[in-house]
Amino acid sequence: MAMLRRTRRAVPAIAAALAAGALALSGAGSAQAAPGPAAVMRPMDGGTCTGNWHYIGSPGNFYMYGEYAGQVQQLWDSSCNRTQAHWQWAGQFQNDHARDNPTVCVALVSPTSGVVEPYACGSIGQKDVSSYGWVHDGNPDDWRAQANMWTANRNCYNDAWGTDHWYGGADWAQPHTGGLC
Repeated sequence: MAMLRRTRRAVPAIAAALAAGALALSGAGSAQAAPGPAAVMRPMDGGTCTGNWHYIGSPGNFYMYGEYAGQVQQLWDSSCNRTQAHWQWAGQFQNDHARDNPTVCVALVSPTSGVVEPYACGSIGQKDVSSYGWVHDGNPDDWRAQANMWTANRNCYNDAWGTDHWYGGADWAQPHTGGLC
């Protein structure tokens, strides 16, 4: 039991350390508000969630090779205050680019505090890719769903994210559409 408590305390510290790298890759830190008190994300423990999911804000659309590849959006479970990032591939893109074998990784990011949950990744063979799901709290309590995609055989990398949603009741920033490759 003592080991489990130490592990739970370490998760936010690890997430904060990963945030600097993830935000640097996405270019997200350049136009953000000054950091507030550290946000906290706790992994779900199975508790009392009933799966009452709602989409929050607007999705971030993703284009690769000049074609719509899919979108990432934040989901919120109102039964237990859990949130997660959700990606869905566009069917036509899956058909057209299966041989390129792109990989997408999704996570929740708090641009204000710099906290990033661990990324969950999936290949083009999966229709949906979702992050792990976290109970969120913080001050301020703002999060966005982010997706990073790359293809090794075409040496292409790109990212997109949905609305930066503040759980006090407003969207603080609009989505970012990815599409450089």
